[in-house]
Parts: sequence; C-alpha cells; structure tokens
Amino acid sequence: MTETGAAAAPWPSEMPPERRPSAAEALPSAVQLTIAVPDDETAEVLAAVVWGGAAGAVPPPDGVEERDTADEGVRWVISWVDPPAPELLETLGAELCRNGADVVGTSSVAHDQGLDAWRDYASVWRAGPFAVRPPWLEAIPDAGTIDLVIDPGATFGSGSHQSTRMALELLADLPIDKMPVVDVGSGSGILGIGAALLGAARVDLVELDPRGEDVGLTNAFRNRVADRVRWAGTDATALAGVRTGPAQHEPRVVAANMLIGELEAVAPSLRALAGTGGLVIAAGVLESQVPRLMQALGAHRRVDCRIEPSETDPSVSWAALALELQPAPDPEADDVDPRTPR
Repeated sequence: MTETGAAAAPWPSEMPPERRPSAAEALPSAVQLTIAVPDDETAEVLAAVVWGGAAGAVPPPDGVEERDTADEGVRWVISWVDPPAPELLETLGAELCRNGADVVGTSSVAHDQGLDAWRDYASVWRAGPFAVRPPWLEAIPDAGTIDLVIDPGATFGSGSHQSTRMALELLADLPIDKMPVVDVGSGSGILGIGAALLGAARVDLVELDPRGEDVGLTNAFRNRVADRVRWAGTDATALAGVRTGPAQHEPRVVAANMLIGELEAVAPSLRALAGTGGLVIAAGVLESQVPRLMQALGAHRRVDCRIEPSETDPSVSWAALALELQPAPDPEADDVDPRTPR
C-alpha cells in the first residue's frame, strides 16, 4: 500500500501548464431547487424521488436542507454543487409535483460568488484510511492517513457525497495492490486515484463528460500518481471491446459510482472490463435498488457491502457493494435432461 501521509500535494501553480485547471473550470456555480413539502407521509415518498434521481435520470444532490416557513410549513432546499442540466431539473421537478410537492423555484449563484462560497464551506472528508480534501485546505498531520487531494472542477466527485466515501471504504478493504483498475464514470477521478494511492498497478479513467480528462489527470498529478493513471476515453463499451489478447483478460477491479439507471445500462461493460474473477465496486444506489443492481451484473459472489442511512434523510439508505464476478451459467446446460447420459 502506498501512503502519502501528511505530505502536501502540488498546488495548481506547480503543475505543468497543460494540466493546470483554468479559473473557469475550478468550481461550478451551485444550483438549488426549493420545494414545499405538505406532510411527513408525502415527505417519505419525495425523499425516495430525490435520492433515487427520478428513476435514475438525475444526479443525486449534494445536500437537502429542511427549512420551516412562517406559516408553519416545510420547505426543502435541494442543492447541487455540480448543477444537473436544466432539462434534468425539470424532469425531477415534474416527478416531485406528481408525488405531492409544490416546486417553489430554482436559483443559482453567480460563478465568481459561487466559487468563493464553495471554498468557504469546503472541508476534509474521512473515508476509511483516506482524508479527502480540496487543494486549498491543509493536509491532516497524521502519518496513518492517506492524503487524497481532489478538486472536482465541473465534474462529480469531491468526496462530499456519501456514496463516494462508501466506495472509497470498500476499495481500501480490498486486495487491489498491483491490480489493474478501471474507474467508470470517473468524474474527478477520485476512486481511480484512491486506488492508485492504495497501490494499484495502473488505472484507467472513463467518463462520459469529456471534461473528466483534464480534471482527472490534473488530480492524478496532484496526488503524485500520474505515472499510473491514464485517460481511457468517454465510452466504457468501446474500452471493454478492446480486451482481445490474453493479457487483456486478466481480472481487474472496476469501480462505478453511478445512479441505478446508469449502472443497469453499463452493466455488460462492467462485466467485460472486470472479467471472470474480477471485482466490481458499485455505489450510488439506494438499498431498495440493490436487487436491480445485482440482477443487472449477473453471476457474482458478494465480497463486501456497505448500507448506511442517508446523512440528509435517514428515511432512505445508500448502498455500496463489492462483487466478485463469476462465469455466467450456460443456458444450454439448463435445458439438458439430467437423466440423459453425457
């Protein structure tokens, strides 16, 4: 295992010019969706819609704040540091209205103001042996801590979301030293870079958003693992399709922190990338969605699992799983009469 201890990672000014994040990329403006919640029973349904991302269509928020109003009502302020597309917010708003909420409105913070506000509220997040921090905060002076420096830019993965931290905890408990790792839906590269700090032999970053290349490789440089982290493109299916030679079929560790709909869609690629005997770390799903995830991934053995109540809404729980993939059953074998001599 490779540990960085309390050593501070390079600041952007110390990076190669081609890898320095621009001021415009450094941090996105925040977006807030405010809804009126009529009663506790409806609140339970709305929480499932919010954290389930309207059936997997919308990224989970970075936080939900409950506020009392002057007329003794309740409002939720749902916030994203990395704003979803406007059409996705409309989809979520429509689904919330269909389930009993009233949408009060959406608001955003000007980019320069949002940048300063985000920095003011940033903090160090603990996840297993990791201390995840943005580059403008000091490292924790603890030799037993793995210092993981992440600036998400305009991508997902600051370490603030519970599902990210659960995935990091699973990574830290797995024997990934000298293993090849693929981070699918890498965002900021946080899971892949965490794996590199744990001793992974090499790490491929795959992210649908092309901004993930610059952000992920810049963060790899910050953490001094750029020699083992590479950008592998925006298409997990295409990457899975190039596993042709014998060396390409070695088992891998594949990490994916996504909504359930995205995980279901990319499940065949996750299987192909991990290979038989490989490990898949899947996070970003609610406990109630775990059966869908396990069905999508096919034959496997459960290695580890984390289930934790949501820190912002304890009525729902997040789940993260580590699964060892096993050979898919032969459908023709099931059709053979066991009494027939073979």
